[in-house]
Amino acid sequence: MFVLIGTANSSTGTLKVGGVIAFAFAAAGIYIYFGVASQATGGRAVPLGRSVMR
Repeated sequence: MFVLIGTANSSTGTLKVGGVIAFAFAAAGIYIYFGVASQATGGRAVPLGRSVMR
């Protein structure tokens, strides 16, 4: 959403915020993917932490 708004308004600040948010979601997805892959191959799950488990 921030990338769309930043592109529509030609705002570099909004585009940067959108990029950071997209990177954070990608990093979370990769972390979860490796946790599932670890469990599927017989390993332990990666810890999600207290805030995610609540």
